[in-house]
Amino acid sequence: MDLQDYLDSQSRNGVIYFSLGSQIDTSTIPNQVFAALYRAFEQVPQQILWTCAKERMPPLPGNVKCIGRVPRLRPRKVLDNGVDVDRKSFQVF
Repeated sequence: MDLQDYLDSQSRNGVIYFSLGSQIDTSTIPNQVFAALYRAFEQVPQQILWTCAKERMPPLPGNVKCIGRVPRLRPRKVLDNGVDVDRKSFQVF
């Protein structure tokens, strides 16, 4: 399943995109930090899309998908005010 299909299949609760940036090597993160993140992830109804190196990660919770790189997605719609929208419920925090 490619990324677009994955995002489309998660329309019920949506997806949270999580990234620590390209400068942080996840293999250097202590296990207790992973445990805290995983506990938090398991409490949300959304799926978590995490940019990470899966081979360096402890086993992931069921609602977390690890991908190496997120490609830029093309907008599907341009609103009347000129705002590009990928998803009808797209939010950035």
